[in-house]
Amino acid sequence: MSSADLYDLTLASHLIVEQFLLTQGYTSTATQLRTDAAAAGLALPPLGASESPDLRYIVESYRSRISAEKRKAQSIARSAVATPDPLTLTLPGPATLPYHLSASHTTLHASNILSISHLLLPRRTFSTTTSRYTNAIHPALVTTAADKRIVFSNSTTGDVEEILEDPREAHQAAVLCVAQDPLDSRVLVSCGMDGKVVVWDLLERKVVQVLQEHSRFVVRVAYSESGEYLASIGYDRKVVVYRRLVETMFRASGEEEEEEEEEEEEVEGVKGPRYEKVFELETKSNPEAILFVGAGMAPVPEEEANAAAEEGAVAQTAAEAKRTWLCFTVRNDCFLHYIALPTSADSSLHDLSHVSLQDTPPSKSSHPASSPDWSLHSFNTNPDIHDHHVSYSLLSLTLHPSSGLICIQTGDHTPTSLSSSTTTTSSTLSRLLLLPALSSRRALTIFTGVSTSSYASPRHSWLPDGSACWLNSEDGVLRLVDLKGKTRASVLAHGIDSSGEAAGGERDLAATWTRGGNTIVKDVVVLGGVEEGKVASCGFDRTVRIVSL
Repeated sequence: MSSADLYDLTLASHLIVEQFLLTQGYTSTATQLRTDAAAAGLALPPLGASESPDLRYIVESYRSRISAEKRKAQSIARSAVATPDPLTLTLPGPATLPYHLSASHTTLHASNILSISHLLLPRRTFSTTTSRYTNAIHPALVTTAADKRIVFSNSTTGDVEEILEDPREAHQAAVLCVAQDPLDSRVLVSCGMDGKVVVWDLLERKVVQVLQEHSRFVVRVAYSESGEYLASIGYDRKVVVYRRLVETMFRASGEEEEEEEEEEEEVEGVKGPRYEKVFELETKSNPEAILFVGAGMAPVPEEEANAAAEEGAVAQTAAEAKRTWLCFTVRNDCFLHYIALPTSADSSLHDLSHVSLQDTPPSKSSHPASSPDWSLHSFNTNPDIHDHHVSYSLLSLTLHPSSGLICIQTGDHTPTSLSSSTTTTSSTLSRLLLLPALSSRRALTIFTGVSTSSYASPRHSWLPDGSACWLNSEDGVLRLVDLKGKTRASVLAHGIDSSGEAAGGERDLAATWTRGGNTIVKDVVVLGGVEEGKVASCGFDRTVRIVSL
């Protein structure tokens, strides 16, 4: 602690004691305290009227102020760090990294597996040793499938740890996607081909709420950074946004707390209704991907964005006030669309969100200070923003982990021959586009070389440092592609039996899309934590494959 911080702490401590003495009627003692402080070189400022005679309230208020100032300092420190240029990131190691198929989990689902995620599984158990309930949270693979089930499993052993299904209240058709509340790991949201968005309590293994705002397939769900907002998109050509009605939290027992440690005997359950619809937008074609991002209060005019790019700025200056945006894409369209959420959304998490707009330096820009709530803004991803020709669709969205750029994975309109035995045609147009939020300017274009068809659902998952990403495919192969577009690893993972042999003993046979579609790699996820260095995938061969170094 610096001498200045120590002085401020001593000063604040004296003021707390003085305020308490005055509220309790010890006027002469409070006067003597101020006299002694002055003699010791402490210049106590005048003391305002107390709002509460309770010392606990005074201490709590002081701690809250110190915590807020600490977060403010951390935000300022983060904003001072330049956004890394993704072009400077490199993946170390040889040209071909020795990734290999290390495990196959074949008993999780009885039908095609449609999505895979690496999420948290909360547990609450009673300890006979301590006579207390213990909360635990550990990572698990989460898969969804055409069998209408959501399965949590151990990525190492393949053992099933939890199964969510409820034929009466939950899904009556294939489950397509899940998302977990970032604030409360007990809350999981799923969506499916029955048009339902289902809210689950993972501790109780029960349905909390069913949102039925869609009339056709709901293909994706996503949470905002704080979990305050939830969004869903469906093939009824709708984007729906919901707001959380009740905020809850679940944490593991024994977690360190800054202020004090509490032993909780009871945990309030997750109850419904938990969400209400606050916004709905109709799209011109089927929406394919959604992503919540934090960005500026309003889009910057293209001329200013280009000028900033020429000066070396990779993304928006972090010192500007931010708000939450929902970006989404639709098929047969080359635009990235943004919906401006209310400026209060996720306000506790945005950098410098606590700073008044009056505190920020005046801008030379002529654009409005803030876009209206729920306004729509669209950005052309073609190299020339005046080119509206659609040569690809934007089918998958993620945030690049180290630069904060939005990554878009495209699918190409590659014509296929009805007489051909395969629906995948080699294409050099399959790509990843990295763009700053609220901008049409590409920071980077990565041509992946992965073949796609008009029926493809491309997915990708970044390594933690953002130097490369894994991509799914239709030929059973997982590929690791770096930021230069170089394939650094290629592993035949799907369309093979549990021993790792290609069907029929021939790789060519495994790479052929037959009517069964067993070489389709549907989804991929990079594992983190103690399992760093591993990647998990799922496919139409009804298996989960683990690839590792």
